[in-house]
Amino acid sequence: MLERLKRLYTIFAVLSALLASVVLLTFNKWPSDGPSPLASLSVSLRAMSAITFLFTMIIAIMLMFRLQAARPVSRTELRLLWLTVACFDGAVLDVVIGLVASLADDLPWQHVAAIALVTGVLLVVATAIALWMQMTASQWGY
Repeated sequence: MLERLKRLYTIFAVLSALLASVVLLTFNKWPSDGPSPLASLSVSLRAMSAITFLFTMIIAIMLMFRLQAARPVSRTELRLLWLTVACFDGAVLDVVIGLVASLADDLPWQHVAAIALVTGVLLVVATAIALWMQMTASQWGY
């Protein structure tokens, strides 16, 4: 069950990252007078981010219950927890890219820069937590 969830979650994370890359590549590439595919890509990006976030929460809750069960946690479960935090970083980044892409015309550049700064700080904090978990796991001998 856990391996199947891991594979499915990895597929969604990869698709979400690819979709974010497509949005970044198509941003500012289309003429302003024609219909832009960015709006439909932004909706797809948010949908993929929501699915990725949902899988992140499901796996994190499963692992939290297993950690509280007072039994040793396997290396696979700890790696899955690491993957969960890393993909949560990606989901946060995807959501912010989608929001900035949809609001970039309406917002002044200072607001866009502030959104990018807050996103960067959140990603650094989440990555630091993931690194701390990895170091703690290595101290346990995993």
